[in-house]
Amino acid sequence: MAMILSNNFLEWLAKYKQSLQDALNAVDDPKEGLMTKYSSLLTMAKQIQEILKQAQFHDRPFNFATVNAMQKYTALMDGDLAITHGWDNYDDGHGAYWNIRVKHKDEMPDDQNVISINTDMGLVAERNSSLLSADSLEDFLYGYTIEIKHNQGNYPIPRVFYYEDAIGTETNGLGSASHGLGEVNVKYIPARAEYKDQDTIQVKIPRNFYLKASPNYNHGAWYLGDENRTIKVDLGFVDDEKAKATNGQGSSYLSPNTGYFSKLTSPTDLRSVYIDEHTQRLLWRD
Repeated sequence: MAMILSNNFLEWLAKYKQSLQDALNAVDDPKEGLMTKYSSLLTMAKQIQEILKQAQFHDRPFNFATVNAMQKYTALMDGDLAITHGWDNYDDGHGAYWNIRVKHKDEMPDDQNVISINTDMGLVAERNSSLLSADSLEDFLYGYTIEIKHNQGNYPIPRVFYYEDAIGTETNGLGSASHGLGEVNVKYIPARAEYKDQDTIQVKIPRNFYLKASPNYNHGAWYLGDENRTIKVDLGFVDDEKAKATNGQGSSYLSPNTGYFSKLTSPTDLRSVYIDEHTQRLLWRD
C-alpha cells in the first residue's frame, strides 16, 4: 500500500514539474513566449505614442517667435500653417504667416518669400500674404465668438469639435456622402473662454470655423449647423432642465472691423477676391 502511494505521489510530482516547466516555456520561449510578445507590444506602443505626439497639434497654427525658430522645428508637416511673430526678434515688426508645403522640383527658395525649413523631408515655408487682414493675431486665433446661455450657475471649461457630413446633414441627402454614413473631417478646435456671468459663456475660436448659425442645446451639448458642417461645444456635466430653459438664447458672430474669413452670406453668388493683404475685390452677377 505504501509503495502504491509513493508511486502515485512521484507520478503526480512529475506531472506538476512538467506543468511548471511548460508554463515557464510559455513565458520564456524566444519566438512565441509571453515575454517576447510583451516586448513586441511595448515597442509598438512606443511607436504609436511617438506618432500621436507628432500629429496631435497639426489641426491648428504653429506659433514661433522668429523665422529661425520655425526653421529649427522638425515636427512641421506638409499642409501645416505657421505663424512667426518676428523675423530676427520677437515683435520686430516683421511677423508673417506661412504655408508649409513640399518643395517643388528644382525650386530654389529665395529665403524671403519661400524658406527651407526641413531639408530631410524636403519642406519649405511659403509666405501667405493674402491669408490675413485682421487687426491682430488675437483676432485671427479667437475672432469667432459662440455665446451660450447655459444657465448652469458655474464657469465651465469648453471643449469644441468641428466635423462634416453628420447623419442627416449630407449635402445631397441622407447617406449621399462619398464615405457613407457618419461624420468626417473631425477636428478638435482650440478655444478660449470668457464669462459674462455664471450663466453665460463666450467661447472664442479661430475665425475660419465661422458658421452662419446659433447654438442649440441637445443631449448634453450645444450644436451649430450650417449646411453639412457642424460645431459641437461640450461644457462638461450639464443640468438638462436648466439648459433647456434658456435654449435658443445664444448667438455666434465674427469680431467686427476685420477682414479675415468674413463669410459673405448675401447674395449667394457674391465672391471676394484678394488683391493684396489689405484689399479685396467683390465680384457678383445680377
